[in-house]
Amino acid sequence: MLNSKYLKLIPLSILTITIVLSPIYMTEAALAPYNSTQSDGDLIKVAGSNDVYIVKIYGGKRFKRLILNPAIFNQYQHLRWENVQLVTNEVLDSYTTSNLVRLTGDSRVWKLYPNGDTGDKRLITTSQQFISLGCDNDAIYTINVFEYDSYLLSSGALDQCPATPVSSTSSNSTTSSSASGTTSNTSSSGSGLYYYDPSFYAEYYDLPSNSSFPPQIPTGIHLHRGEKEINYNWGLNAPLSGMNADNFAVRWTKNMYLPAGTHTFTFVGDDGFRVWAGGLLLIDRWMDQTATTASADYVASGGNVAVKIEYYDHFGQASAKFSVVKK
Repeated sequence: MLNSKYLKLIPLSILTITIVLSPIYMTEAALAPYNSTQSDGDLIKVAGSNDVYIVKIYGGKRFKRLILNPAIFNQYQHLRWENVQLVTNEVLDSYTTSNLVRLTGDSRVWKLYPNGDTGDKRLITTSQQFISLGCDNDAIYTINVFEYDSYLLSSGALDQCPATPVSSTSSNSTTSSSASGTTSNTSSSGSGLYYYDPSFYAEYYDLPSNSSFPPQIPTGIHLHRGEKEINYNWGLNAPLSGMNADNFAVRWTKNMYLPAGTHTFTFVGDDGFRVWAGGLLLIDRWMDQTATTASADYVASGGNVAVKIEYYDHFGQASAKFSVVKK
């Protein structure tokens, strides 16, 4: 116990900081012994460091993301200091560092640039830029509005994402925290701070009234968003509120992880569609047609493959469905 006469000499600000920071910087004696096995969503740190990371495991890929300060840590009610695992430097280094995030309910992806206990966020503006930076959809963490607002908006340059190695083993199932605070069982899915399925980046376009068919996709985007899958039967309706029921186009892009082997790409569409994988045009049905199914095989070496799909509807019924199956 400090003598009261000395206690009076300690500035109040120092006492306040000690109280605020103590939950995340408490003694390591309270933590479990070294652990070499983690599950999706676990918290890890190495002895002697105040840095706490949250683990994301998906499809044999292992990511870690630094939680910058105690204020952010405390805003996620499912995170507990007592659940932080001590790991060796070797285990920590086996995870690829990710600084890719998106706000809950927002399809935009940002790259974070830490600076001490703060940092800034820089927007990745297009799916093409995302792919050119070598980023991995599976490395994206979903964050809440408190953390999102804590980063300053910056227009600085974007650097390359680190390469993502794939381990030989992965879990078949995880239980992940959702944005609502409930849990959901998912097959081979990564949670990050909250569960998120890697999505297609979808760009919707109204075609000009004087378009010739098959059309050239214009540059003016009506809406862009993330979509978990391509499985639509619009019929005679518009694909989105405020768009044309006819004469519209959609482009979907995704950096998709494909294990080594042959994969069958299938698209069912009315009207025209075309599908690329790894820069190769696999399916080309860019024409007016009733609902048509087309398939093609793609041989993957194992890793991320840039997938692009373009679709248009001229008039009448409209539908689009895409799938990939490993042989």
